[in-house]
Amino acid sequence: MKVIRNLQPATYYSFRIKSIGTNSLSSVGWSPIINTMTIPLVPSGVKTKNLSSSSFTLIWNQVSGASSYSVHVFQNVNEIFLSYLVETNKVEVMGLAPATLYICHVRATNRLNMSSDVANILQRTAPLPPTNVEVLLVRPNLISISWNAVNGATHYKVNILSPFTNLTVVTRDTNFTFNELNYGTMHEIFLISLSQEN
Repeated sequence: MKVIRNLQPATYYSFRIKSIGTNSLSSVGWSPIINTMTIPLVPSGVKTKNLSSSSFTLIWNQVSGASSYSVHVFQNVNEIFLSYLVETNKVEVMGLAPATLYICHVRATNRLNMSSDVANILQRTAPLPPTNVEVLLVRPNLISISWNAVNGATHYKVNILSPFTNLTVVTRDTNFTFNELNYGTMHEIFLISLSQEN
């Protein structure tokens, strides 16, 4: 067996073989020409964006010589949860559970259906939004609110907005009190669940 090194990835090569004896006498003819192609490089720059509680966008750098990309999404190590075959360098991964960790494998494939090694990334989906948000107490310059704990959330981002106020805080509690507000002013309050990865 002869290993041929230093070839270019995702490139066509043709070769043929001729036998040579111990006395340096060679065979009369060559073998038929054999055509093959090297595998593409491993996709680089794999990352996610547009994260929600049920989906995210998986993107990576384009690989020279790749004709398609196969993407496998695992919810545990041994079981494929979703599979995609795409010709672009991104895929919308949908139908996921909130606050759940997923393993994504990306391979580049050439025109002979030969695949690269795997590039992988771990991504946890966002938790669901808080529910049962209540105003517990209102005073001339104070508002106190509470909400139900969200499965998978480790902390919460709370934003209060008015013509005079734009304040954002992060808390691990399921309640918060805004002090020193302007008297007689309408306030809007926004609440987001966050996980450790967010």
